[in-house]
Amino acid sequence: MMRNLVDPRTQARLELARYLDLFPAEAASLDVLASQLENVEADVFSRQNLGGHVTTSAIILDLSATRALLVHNRLDNRWLQPGGHYEGGELWASAMREAVGVTGLRSPRLHDWSVSEGCPVDIDSHVAAVRPARGEQAHLHHDFAYLLTADYRLPLAAQLEEVLDARWVSLAVVEELGDIRLCRIVDKLAALGISRRPRLS
Repeated sequence: MMRNLVDPRTQARLELARYLDLFPAEAASLDVLASQLENVEADVFSRQNLGGHVTTSAIILDLSATRALLVHNRLDNRWLQPGGHYEGGELWASAMREAVGVTGLRSPRLHDWSVSEGCPVDIDSHVAAVRPARGEQAHLHHDFAYLLTADYRLPLAAQLEEVLDARWVSLAVVEELGDIRLCRIVDKLAALGISRRPRLS
């Protein structure tokens, strides 16, 4: 079951440890995150920390686990899972708030896998691009992606200030987009038995 902890650093440490128990091959790519979570002198949850800070996102599957809800990111001009900077509370709840906010999706819930395993389905450290309009230099994002589920028949209302569109797409199409992380997640969902190997038809 997902833990209810007041301290996000403690939550992140515990969830990272659980995640690496499940996916030990990813340990080397998350060394910087692990080190920053141990450094109490720097706030790894503050977006002002350009050495690296935590973000949260949501991998949202429909009830049949054959579609995922993606957003067309306005800044990067590409399709991604909904997410954003951490703004307090439980990490998974931060991911859910962001997903609801940018897509207008109603009533998503944690996927059963998330509840039983108590950790994100993917954690990824990557460089966020320079944003001159926002006065941001290139910096590191440590993204905790939580697995959610929702009814794809419910209406969407994309927050157009943030994204160009929000749309359900088949997992086969998600793979066709060619995003390295999303392809890894699709592979992971199949390996975990959450979804079937997607096929174009």
